[in-house]
Amino acid sequence: MTHDSVKSEPVGTTLQAAGLVAIGAARLPPTRSDTVSGCRRTAAGRRYRRALDRRTTRTRQLDQRRARRAGIPVFGRVSYSWYLWHWPLVGLGAVLNWQIGVSGRIAWSIAALGLAVLTLRFVEEPARRGEWLASRPQWVNTGALVASVCGSVGGVRRARRGDTQRVHAGQRRFAAAREDGMSHECWGSLLENATAPCAFGDVSSRSTVVLFGDSHAEHWLPAMDRIGRERGWKVIAMIKPACPVSDLPQLVNTRLKRYYTECTEWRRAMLRRIVALHPAAVVLSSYDRYVGRGEADWAVSPAQWGAGLRRTYTILARAGINAIVIRGTPSPGFDVPSCLSRRASGAPFSGGPCGYTLRSAIVLSAVAAQTSAARGYRTSRSST
Repeated sequence: MTHDSVKSEPVGTTLQAAGLVAIGAARLPPTRSDTVSGCRRTAAGRRYRRALDRRTTRTRQLDQRRARRAGIPVFGRVSYSWYLWHWPLVGLGAVLNWQIGVSGRIAWSIAALGLAVLTLRFVEEPARRGEWLASRPQWVNTGALVASVCGSVGGVRRARRGDTQRVHAGQRRFAAAREDGMSHECWGSLLENATAPCAFGDVSSRSTVVLFGDSHAEHWLPAMDRIGRERGWKVIAMIKPACPVSDLPQLVNTRLKRYYTECTEWRRAMLRRIVALHPAAVVLSSYDRYVGRGEADWAVSPAQWGAGLRRTYTILARAGINAIVIRGTPSPGFDVPSCLSRRASGAPFSGGPCGYTLRSAIVLSAVAAQTSAARGYRTSRSST
């Protein structure tokens, strides 16, 4: 927890308490000091009150007629059932077809509305108004308990069946692809930096390689760890969430809703550390969608991106450190292991092919800016 969050905690508690008091005050019954109550004590006040009541009644009746014509009461009665049905159906649709899109979600929601109407008519209303169940509440409680137990047991059995299915040769590789990361304490957070040693590979080696960047650099850590152990390298990870290697003091983090100063400070500190270590090589990788591509999440132009990379590369080049630059990992826009698993399983509605074009999965302007930034330096670039 940061100092700012600790300082703002009493303010938040005070506002929450004030909100609760306001809600409680709104629920208090009117007192004699109220204007309308005071008017009741006079003849004029009583006439005014009767006229106001008649006007209120006419307005309420008119609103009710308008609501009936618009079908609002019907939707009101079925809204909660619709809410309960649409979540699992829309989720199921997204699992069956990752390309479901907005139209697909709307279609599944319409199907959920049909089921909601049916269950309201044939299950909820009879259960709510039926004399047989009303006179036998113990049956209702027992039925609810049995249904809950059966649902829990069925869910556990289905989960175990899924674990067993993953053992099959056709699914094993997809499960391995999902779990190919490695556990470590070098991640830190947006506001806090990692304090662990973050040494991997052959930790006793005198030959050091640094892995530097954001989450896309961390993607390469399992491979770097393995290569380090095989070739006798000590691999030091310097990674921070949403913090690219490009020197961008103007980078705005939308979660923090301000300039990401923690990233700038961390990056400069890590570059000083890298220069002091003078490793055999430093491997750099960053998410390339910080560069604007119609989205306003990061608001970084290709020119800013390239200039920031150039400053980072310059620091390493002047120190005589070999830099290996890996381009941003392509982003296909869907969960690749899940899509491949569904296609291999032959499940119904398994969606289209699990393919994408490289042009749609990378930011071409970011690639061009990176290439331009590295021009003239002895950097090794790797495309993924």
